[in-house]
Amino acid sequence: MYQWTPEMVRFLEDAAGRTEYYRRLAEALGRLLPREAQVCDVGCGLGHLAEALCPRFVRVTAVDCSSLAIDAFQSRLAGRQPENLSILRADAFALPETLRFDAMVFCYFGSLPEVLRVARKHCTGSVVIIRRDYARHRFDLGDHPRRRATAEETADALRGLGVACRRETLGLEFGQPLRSREDALGFFRLYLRDPAQEVRWETVAPKLIETGDPAFPYYYPQSKNVSILRFDAAQIPRE
Repeated sequence: MYQWTPEMVRFLEDAAGRTEYYRRLAEALGRLLPREAQVCDVGCGLGHLAEALCPRFVRVTAVDCSSLAIDAFQSRLAGRQPENLSILRADAFALPETLRFDAMVFCYFGSLPEVLRVARKHCTGSVVIIRRDYARHRFDLGDHPRRRATAEETADALRGLGVACRRETLGLEFGQPLRSREDALGFFRLYLRDPAQEVRWETVAPKLIETGDPAFPYYYPQSKNVSILRFDAAQIPRE
């Protein structure tokens, strides 16, 4: 399970406030799902995708078990929470049996068996899985494989279960704005996979763009491919 820290929250809030990433994901989901759908964003984290979905659907429910993430989400929306948005601090695997949604979105949430376990119980229509479409860590100074399944591996696993899915791939920019040199060093230390590796400015600086913005003088550019996999919950095999 993803473990949030205050430092992770700060970096992601800085990044999310300066990108079209979540808006473009929401636009893509708006093309795939009916406007009248009641949508659940499972494992919503800081809630940027759920917030972007609100203008596009009748009802959006955001669910996450992290108190730190949900508190940050609610704090950001203080005084301006959309009327059609519900935020639940809850374990997705322990939601009430009676809770049902027309569509469920799993953006970087868990393994495929975990997704299917939740969707089987609570989704009456479309299941959407959003996966990173690359196999190496992007915020690391070394070359390390990601442990979670790629979009292609997830699509293959679904086909192996007899589940037909539609797949759409998007190329999206989601880099990291940085407040200072110290901020940049802290960012790379946070995501370093090799604890023995030293993070030096001489190593980090060539990866950054100088922006001329006094608030965020450095930017770490990252173009990412993500895939959206959609299928009908009725296809999910019984346990």
